[in-house]
Amino acid sequence: MDKHEIYLAASELFVSLHKFMVALQSDMANERSESADRFHETIKESSTVLAREGVREIEVTLLGRNGEVPPTSRLNMGHSQHYNNHQASILIHSASWEFFPEPQFPFDVHTDDQETLRMKVSGASSRILVTTPNYRTLSEYIRGRLGVPIETPITRQILENYGRTSITFRKKDEQYFLDFKSNKTVGATNEVCEQTGFYQTSCEHEITVHFDLGDTFPMCPKTGHIVLWKYRPIGE
Repeated sequence: MDKHEIYLAASELFVSLHKFMVALQSDMANERSESADRFHETIKESSTVLAREGVREIEVTLLGRNGEVPPTSRLNMGHSQHYNNHQASILIHSASWEFFPEPQFPFDVHTDDQETLRMKVSGASSRILVTTPNYRTLSEYIRGRLGVPIETPITRQILENYGRTSITFRKKDEQYFLDFKSNKTVGATNEVCEQTGFYQTSCEHEITVHFDLGDTFPMCPKTGHIVLWKYRPIGE
């Protein structure tokens, strides 16, 4: 085989290899496209389910980037020299801005313990959630749930002892709901209540009693036996 024949054979091999690579890339592109279509279809189906249920939910952390409660802002806003002791706010990250109404537009938030807070979003580049007409209501509400006096800074340890480091917000039909129930919502006889509210016995009597933070769960009032007391918001 002379040089010319070798050159032609190499050229044909190169062309064949090029066609193979083009076909392979086309197949891979089609596969990626089909995968993307399946992914977007899944997202569409999930969105349809959420839309059908009519409920959206977000979790808003009460901690800063370092994993601690900021000492002079947010829940401890009142401990800054620029504010009084009765003020508090909740930071809203940009990913959750569209969940809430536009800034300065007041709206009602119904809490899991049957309270209603009048709130609004404040700020522009950095948005916070506050109560209106003043920030004091939010501070008193959160501290009341935690059992922490105004003069005491709220810390991560306090939140963890309570059982929550975040607040859940839900929206249905443009109505807003706040869930700050402690994860420690079950207590046995002789244990200390860690969240103020109504509790129901786990026995067949299903007795409902209101307990305050620090109260000790008693025996079943009817039988005198040891029971579990489960947190039960009014209306459930």
